[in-house]
Amino acid sequence: RIDRASSRASIEGRTRRTMQRTAGIDLVLVRLGPARSREPVVPVFLLGSMGVPCRSSAGSVLGRAPSGDGRVARRVAPLGSVRASVSEVGEPVGRAAKVLSALSPESMLEAFDASQVFVTITEGPRHRLVWRNRAAVSAFGPLEVGAALFDLLPESRDLQPLWDRAFGGASVVVPTRRIRRSDVAGEHRVMRYSISPLRDREGMPVGVIQFVTDATAEADAEAEATRSRMQAAVAVAVSGAVDAVSALRALADALVPELADLAAVYVFANTGELVTSGETIPPLVLSVSDVLRRAGDPPLAMDRDEPSRWGAVLAAGSSIVIPVDAGLLAELRDDVVMTSWLTKAQASSFAAAPLMIAGEIAGAVVVMSAGARPPYGDADLSLLDEVTSRAGAAISEVRARARSHRVAARLQAVLLPGDPPQLAGLETAARYVPGGKEDPVGGDWWDVVDLGDGCVGLGVGDISGHGIASAALMGQARIAMRVAGQAHLSPGELLGLLDRHVAEAVDREWHDGEEDTQFFATALYARVEPGARCLRIASAGHLPVLRRPACGPTEIVWAPSGPPLGLGMGRYQESVVAFGPGDLAVFYTDGLVEERGAVLTDGIDRLAAALGRAPVDAPLQALVDLLLAEMKRSTSPEDDVALLIARPRVPFPSALRAGQVG
Repeated sequence: RIDRASSRASIEGRTRRTMQRTAGIDLVLVRLGPARSREPVVPVFLLGSMGVPCRSSAGSVLGRAPSGDGRVARRVAPLGSVRASVSEVGEPVGRAAKVLSALSPESMLEAFDASQVFVTITEGPRHRLVWRNRAAVSAFGPLEVGAALFDLLPESRDLQPLWDRAFGGASVVVPTRRIRRSDVAGEHRVMRYSISPLRDREGMPVGVIQFVTDATAEADAEAEATRSRMQAAVAVAVSGAVDAVSALRALADALVPELADLAAVYVFANTGELVTSGETIPPLVLSVSDVLRRAGDPPLAMDRDEPSRWGAVLAAGSSIVIPVDAGLLAELRDDVVMTSWLTKAQASSFAAAPLMIAGEIAGAVVVMSAGARPPYGDADLSLLDEVTSRAGAAISEVRARARSHRVAARLQAVLLPGDPPQLAGLETAARYVPGGKEDPVGGDWWDVVDLGDGCVGLGVGDISGHGIASAALMGQARIAMRVAGQAHLSPGELLGLLDRHVAEAVDREWHDGEEDTQFFATALYARVEPGARCLRIASAGHLPVLRRPACGPTEIVWAPSGPPLGLGMGRYQESVVAFGPGDLAVFYTDGLVEERGAVLTDGIDRLAAALGRAPVDAPLQALVDLLLAEMKRSTSPEDDVALLIARPRVPFPSALRAGQVG
C-alpha cells in the first residue's frame, strides 16, 4: 500500500524494488482510486517486459509480461492496492493510458515494420511463419508464409528448443550468436535475440514473437580488440624468449585460454612427415587450459597406416577447421584412449594452421575448442594465421638445430665405441647415455683398449659443449687416446700428447671467425698392469676413480690432477692403485654425479655409497644399470653420461696374454 503523500517517482521506485525482491512477479499494473472502490480502474503505468499481452476491457493492449497466464489481476494481487489521486500522478500519465487503450494490432505491426529491429511472428507449436518485418526480409530474403520456420531454416534448428520454451510461456534472451545462415550479401552476422510468447485474450498460447538486433559491429569490434591483444601478447612473449623452443612455448601459452583450450606446436623435419606418413609426430610444445586438465593429460594420436585426412591441406599452406564429429571419431575408432579423452574433454573442434618457411611447411599450430567455447570458424582461422606468422624465425631455428642434432647424433654414433671387447683377464661393461636437453649430443666418451702382454688401457673423457663440434672433437680425442695407448706410452705421457693434439685440433678446425669457441676436455686414463695387480692412473682435471675392493669398503681415488686437455700447458703426474682379482674400478663423467645447485663432491659420495651397497660379484652390465638407476633421481638431465666399470677376473693370470675370448 502506498499512501496519498507518495509521488509518482516514489511509487515507481517502490514498485520496482518489490518486483526485484519478490519471485514470480513479471508485470505490475499501478491503478488509481480508493483501495476498496468497485469502480473501474484506470491504468496509470505498467512495469515489466514485453511478452504476454495484457489488455483493457476494450481489447487494447496495455502491456506485455514475459510469462504467466495473461490475467492481470493475478499478477497484481501480491502488491495490494495503490492509494493515489489523479492529481498526484499527473495528467500526462492519464493521456498515455488513453493512447494505449486506443492502439490497434495493425498500428503495432506498422510500427514493427518501420523498425530496424528484425521481427518475426509465428503461430502454433510448429512455429509456422506468419509475418516478418521489412528489415528481416531485406536482410535475409523472403520466406514462405505458412511453412514451419525451422523447415525453412534447417541451419538454425538448434534455436528451436528456445522457441518451444517461448511458446510454453517463457521469455528467452540469447545475448549474442553468430548465425549459420548468411544474409543476402553472403555475410554471417552476429545477432542478439529476444524470444517471447504470444497469447490470446483468454491467455491461451497462439504463437511466438522474436526481436533480433544486429550485434555484428559490436562483435567485430570485440574480435578486433581480441586480435590486437593476442598479437601484442604473442609478440611480447616470443620476442622475450631466450631460445627458439621457449619462443614456441610462449606462443602456445599465449593462445591458451584466450583463443583455445589446448594449443600444440609441431615441427616437421620435412613435408613428407606430414603428408605421406601415418607415423605419430609428437608436439614440440603443448599448452592446456586449467579447465581441460580435469579431463587428464591429452594422449598422442595412435600410429596409423594411412596419413591424416588434413595433412595435405596443411602441406598446401592452408589452414583448416576439423570438427570433432561422428566422422572424426569414426576415423579414430581404433584409438580408444583418444576418443575417450575427446569425449571427456567435450571437444568441439580443432583448428590447424601451417607454419611456412620459404613456401615449404615446417610445422603446424593446432588448437582445440572444448566445453562452452564455440567451435572454430573462418574468423578464428584468420586470427590463428596472423598469430602463427610470428613463429617463422623460431621454427627456422628449431629446424636448423634439429638438423644439426641429427648430424651430430649420427657422427657421435660412428665415433663412440661399440660394446667393450671381451678380454681373458678383465671384465668390462660400459654405457653412454645422452643428455635430456634440447641438444643431447655431447662430447663424453669411454674406451677400452687391448694393449697386448696382458695390459689394458681404460679411458674416459668429456669435451666441453654440445653439438657437432663437440662430437667431432670427441672422436678425434678418443682415437688419439687409443693410438697413443697402443704405442705403449705411460698414462702421463699419453695425456701430455693428447693435450697438444686437442689444442692443435681446436686451433685448426674449431674457430668461429670473430667469436672463437673455447673448447677443452677433461680426461682420465688408466693402464691395467696384471703382473703388478695395479692401476697406473693419470688425470687431466677429471673426476676421481671409485675402487671397490673384493673385501673392503669403497674408496674414492683422487689422482694428481693436471690441467684440462686443449690448453697446451699440461704435465701430468701418475699414481698407482692396487687392483687385484674381484676388485671393481668405476670411471665416469660429470653427468652422472653433477646436480644443479649442489656440491659436486656430494654427488661423488652418493655414487660411492651406491657402489658400496651393490654386490661386489654382480654381473657388470647389471651393475651399470643399478648405478644409473640409483643416480637418476639426483643427477641433472641436461648433461650426457659415460660410465665404465672394470673387474679383474679370478684367478688373475699374471703371465697370460690378454686376447679375444671366442
